[in-house]
Amino acid sequence: MKKILRFPAWLMALAFALLFSPAAQAADDVQFSDLGLAKMYVGLYSYYQIDETVTEAEDMESLAAALAKIDPYSRYLTAEEFAALNNSYDPVYNGIGVVLTANEAGEIAIKVVFADTVAASAGFLPGDVIHSVNGVLTAGKSVAEVGAMLQGDLRELLTVEIKRNGYISKYEMARREMTAPSVYYWMIDQEVAYMQIEQFDLHTGEHIEAAIEYLSGLGMKSLLLDLRDCPGGVMQAAAQTAASLGEGGPIYFNVGRDGYEGFFVSPVNEQPLTIPIAVLVNEQTASAAEMLTAVLQDTARATVIGMPTYGKGVYQSVLRLPSGAALYMTTGKYVSRGYQDIEQLGGITPDVLVREAGEQYQTALEWLHTQQALPESFGFNIGSHQAQAGGESFYLAHSPFLKDGASYLPAGEALRRMGWDFSFYQGNWYAFDGIRRMIIDLSEREILSGKYRGTVEVRDNTVYLPAGFLRNIGYTVEWDGATRSMTISK
Repeated sequence: MKKILRFPAWLMALAFALLFSPAAQAADDVQFSDLGLAKMYVGLYSYYQIDETVTEAEDMESLAAALAKIDPYSRYLTAEEFAALNNSYDPVYNGIGVVLTANEAGEIAIKVVFADTVAASAGFLPGDVIHSVNGVLTAGKSVAEVGAMLQGDLRELLTVEIKRNGYISKYEMARREMTAPSVYYWMIDQEVAYMQIEQFDLHTGEHIEAAIEYLSGLGMKSLLLDLRDCPGGVMQAAAQTAASLGEGGPIYFNVGRDGYEGFFVSPVNEQPLTIPIAVLVNEQTASAAEMLTAVLQDTARATVIGMPTYGKGVYQSVLRLPSGAALYMTTGKYVSRGYQDIEQLGGITPDVLVREAGEQYQTALEWLHTQQALPESFGFNIGSHQAQAGGESFYLAHSPFLKDGASYLPAGEALRRMGWDFSFYQGNWYAFDGIRRMIIDLSEREILSGKYRGTVEVRDNTVYLPAGFLRNIGYTVEWDGATRSMTISK
């Protein structure tokens, strides 16, 4: 694979809208020096209040130094650095679309097959061993050496021998120019998929869509999304990723120096992804990756596992100067659709705190397996102690009842069977299913989840919740008046 230029966390939240801003258009009509245009850009777009040390700077070096004291993320980029930055967000290479690794036997094997590539069309699979390339055996060669053999001239026909289950098969194929991947994915087992985002570049959104289609074809029933050590990147790509994972509508708000300026809206996905998602984060999850995490947390779309994140809620724009150089500076901050202000909060707080990296992965995997194991539907009958979970019967110590046209379920028994954990603190019950939270306030006889409220009943020291309340938190509740029964499903 081609080595991709990486940038540190402070440089990884880009908004490209200002590259061709009104000021840039004005610069085409009026002759500006780098210094003059940079001062105009700073005055118009800087998120931070600028003082005279910037506006009175006598050269670009002085301006950049003064601005850096006010805006810690700002940088002056030479023309070469500007070109390198652009290339890092639109990287391409000539190859077949695989990531290689050394297996336990020391052979060079395929770790990842990317969707919609030459390798995917050929039917290559993770675990396949690259036996030879153009007649040259790979034995004794490194991963980097074999990777280089798979890349090259688009006009040259490539012959690859694959070893699978002891048998060798030969394939002839043509390389293709492809965007270098920022997303890596494979199946952990027959039902759980793993997806890691290294950074958000211009093509990450489309790579995510292709990955979801590919993994779904392999039987994906749940997804482990790894955002650990992801420094962020292009904000719009993170928003598109949120949309691909099932979050249409407003994704995040742009906030400038003078307040809210606008928001990014994604079209509603006609086929939203509805499977359980666990998101792994750590102290180096930053910027656009934090925004994606916040949105998935806001909407109870995923459970977030790991450590509190980096805490970079501002974004930068690259403002081109007449010489071909550029000024990289903070032009605003973003606030998630649920109004998580990451800059103000100092980062995202996970739903489940896990400190050690290996334990984070295992915790997420166990949670996903638990979610998959839950029955899709539950049946309850008014006045009956018999209930059903996934078609199998179980016994309720307290039967459901009707009151004023509403059906009530024994809260603890029903919700535990549906995958909720309960804890009791200072007179209130707290319920958590790994994504959503509910509080049962016994003193007020009220159930609360976000903005939703309902009235609970207490009989014989047992708390009953209105079944209809579950519609507020993602369940479908169907009532059959003839049999006085209800079916509840996610």
